[in-house]
Amino acid sequence: MNRTRAAIRRVTMVVLPIALCLAIAGCQRQTFGPSAGPSPTATHRTVTISTKDGTRTAIVVHPTTATTKPALVVMLHGGLGSATQAEKAYGWDDEAARDGFVVAYPNGLHATWNVGNCCGQAQRNNVDDVGFLHALVAQLEKADGVDPKRVYAVGMSNGAMMTYTWACRDPGELAGIGPVAGTLGTACPEPHPITVVAIHGTADEHVPINGGVGPEGRTGVSYKSLTASIAPFLAADGCADSPTVSKAPPLTTSVWTCAGGQSVITRVVDGAGHQWPGKTPPSTAIADLLGADPPSTAFDATDFLWQHLRRAVLS
Repeated sequence: MNRTRAAIRRVTMVVLPIALCLAIAGCQRQTFGPSAGPSPTATHRTVTISTKDGTRTAIVVHPTTATTKPALVVMLHGGLGSATQAEKAYGWDDEAARDGFVVAYPNGLHATWNVGNCCGQAQRNNVDDVGFLHALVAQLEKADGVDPKRVYAVGMSNGAMMTYTWACRDPGELAGIGPVAGTLGTACPEPHPITVVAIHGTADEHVPINGGVGPEGRTGVSYKSLTASIAPFLAADGCADSPTVSKAPPLTTSVWTCAGGQSVITRVVDGAGHQWPGKTPPSTAIADLLGADPPSTAFDATDFLWQHLRRAVLS
């Protein structure tokens, strides 16, 4: 009898995290591979901010290579991710050290972000994540001297959705966004002209590239398509009707030139699922546990985002 109860407890410990992960729309396919610790050539600290939703935290990495008035990249983790997980998974510390910018990794409350139609407890509690991110940027402008005209938000899955929400609800704060495997989940009638660099896989079953619930959409949230998600920004930027399209299978890259000097770029990865291309795949055990999609090896999403976003300056 005791052996039977112990076995039930072990199964429960495995099943409950899986159920919780699948119950949150946009739950990210986390990268659990090996990674280096904090760089010895950077200031690495945790900052706290008091908000109406409670105390919020973020990891901030300020490399010794940072320029005067450095750019700021805010990396938003996916559903059930964290600042620590995002720092380890997506390679932004190395990118920041090479090019001399500051990177911040905020933590979502209850490991989720409120993007309007999603996700988890953050959305159910109507958490003011945009207000938190605005306060974080203001603090880093003072503490780290970051350039207010060169603030960029990038994110994975639920974090990608948050980049769209931030750009729509606080227009005029971001110079550019880089959503990966996420779409627009809020009303966006008058966004400020900004650069958008969006990455999505054609085989993403959590957040389908063509919109809808998708076969793994356990919560029943119907997402906008990638096309519908970038539409408000194409209009705000005064972009050309048709993009320049280049194909290098499995990649299709579309670039719209825009009136104010901004760009809207999409990179679609044929056959790729819900993942961040170019980074360390999860271990076999974790991949089996979470049903994680392996990251595409066709290109490095982190470097691709930065090389395009770095050109954008807030007007």
